[in-house]
Amino acid sequence: MNASADQFPQDVQELQFYFQPAEPGQKIKAIPGEGQDVPIWLLGSSLYSAQLAAMLGLPFAFASHFAPELMEQAVALYRERFTPSAQLKKPHAMLTVNIFAAENDAEAKRLFTTMQVAFVNMLRDQRGKVQPPIDNIDDFWSPQEKVWVTEKLSRSFVGSKETVEQGLRNFLAEHKPDELMISGHFFDPKARLRSLAITAAIRDRLN
Repeated sequence: MNASADQFPQDVQELQFYFQPAEPGQKIKAIPGEGQDVPIWLLGSSLYSAQLAAMLGLPFAFASHFAPELMEQAVALYRERFTPSAQLKKPHAMLTVNIFAAENDAEAKRLFTTMQVAFVNMLRDQRGKVQPPIDNIDDFWSPQEKVWVTEKLSRSFVGSKETVEQGLRNFLAEHKPDELMISGHFFDPKARLRSLAITAAIRDRLN
């Protein structure tokens, strides 16, 4: 673990301190921020933040939308080791998933290729701007790249409202997150807004 990671728990506690009412004679004050009691979350894609969130009694969000392999272990570790704090009395876990919802499965899968291409380009060390969807992703990636990207994006729900809703129902029933965060890289802002609108309707039915 490097020096910055060693310092991170102290940095979190220092941040908490500055959001509390200032003590008499306190020389450094957060303006704005002092006395606002801003809720602090820890976001992680490994086990480190899960353990720290549990130790400090903070809510925890896991980046399962691109690091799914440790999701179950991280959440279990967080819930098992959670210590109540002034901010939080019991564990509160958020999981992040990708959602690409459209009028039908075929269109959603096409929109999803934008994110698949981005991950392939990351693997190839060719990062750049968000690319438009492509008609056949199998013409773009190699079999090895397909395996890696498919694993990394396995917590993605892609399809019509019926397909996405069923996938989310299964995911929520299995993992029981307290909250769900939605992600997804779209090339077309209108397609993104449509996906979010479909997702919002699904949320209302799930509730």
